[in-house]
Amino acid sequence: MCPPAFQCWILTAIPTPPGSFPSTSLFVNFEYLLQQVTTANPQGDLARHEAETWRIAQIGDKLYETADEEQTEHQSRARDTPVAEKRFRCLVDGSWSDKHDWMGMGFVLTEGEVVILQGQKCAPRTQAPINAEASGLIWAMQETRDRGFDGVKFGSDCQQLINLIRREEEWPALAPDLDDIKFLSTCFHDVDFSYVPRDNNIRADSLAKGGRSRGRCFTVVDVLVHSRLALAAGLNGQE
Repeated sequence: MCPPAFQCWILTAIPTPPGSFPSTSLFVNFEYLLQQVTTANPQGDLARHEAETWRIAQIGDKLYETADEEQTEHQSRARDTPVAEKRFRCLVDGSWSDKHDWMGMGFVLTEGEVVILQGQKCAPRTQAPINAEASGLIWAMQETRDRGFDGVKFGSDCQQLINLIRREEEWPALAPDLDDIKFLSTCFHDVDFSYVPRDNNIRADSLAKGGRSRGRCFTVVDVLVHSRLALAAGLNGQE
């Protein structure tokens, strides 16, 4: 038997018992095939084939339906889950006057309505008021970073400073301070800077003015809620 014919026999559903079929006799082969045709049940085989095909198709449909349901459920959960926001907010301010040799800085770190840290500082007066604002922000970033707060939204009532940080304006004289802010930003996992109206920054403003009135080098940071407790509470709230 030639190879193509042999392959066809292998692929057919006709039994090929060794020694019986196929044989070297053409008539014996015909007789065997006629017996298979008369004894087989073509309609039954076709019905079984169609039933098996239907069963496989049903399984496939169920798998697709399950996958679609899981995808829909996942998308629904994604829509219902609020986008995580920075948990901590730090408002900063600087107090500067050309009539005094000293400037003041203040910051308040909060989580929601809870005040966690607040700082007050007095230092020699800088060249311009915006330098005092930048110095206050740098100091607040250092204090919050050193205490492990790595997701903070900083706010200042100095619109020009925020624009400079966002590179919407240029001020060459402030470049060293802006470089410090840029470097400190890399130390946070998530950080942002935004403008806040002065009326919403009263507490930091009061701390900055109080610091300037000291008239000498002075720094204090009050821990109103221990940083470990605040961080732990935030982690538990995310679970």
